[in-house]
Amino acid sequence: EILNARLDRKASAILGAMISRNRTIKRMCLTCCEFIASGLAIVLVGMQHNTSVTDLVIKACQLGSEDIDIVAASLQFVKWRCLVLEDVNITLGGIRFLLDNIEKSQYLKELDLSNNKLGMKGVKLLVS
Repeated sequence: EILNARLDRKASAILGAMISRNRTIKRMCLTCCEFIASGLAIVLVGMQHNTSVTDLVIKACQLGSEDIDIVAASLQFVKWRCLVLEDVNITLGGIRFLLDNIEKSQYLKELDLSNNKLGMKGVKLLVS
């Protein structure tokens, strides 16, 4: 678990490289992290090269809409079975993009969006 980290491009590149080489990691948990200058995208590139990571948990990180889009787009390149985006300020647009990409994923079985302010429109999108 990575906790309370400030992940800029350099730190993210180091973390991404470590993830891509470590074939024993099954669950990657990023909690209360701050991603700076495409930090999350760089970490996710490392995950794309590691087929052992089956669960990605991002909790209490203030993600922007671009970060959510990057996570969603990554779904077609990774083998995540479980994706947790808890308390990350996901927007209605993020939900739409996420759902579009979930359909392209062959592996994802569980999605947790708890503690996000989805609103009625977001909830309706998820259950339809």
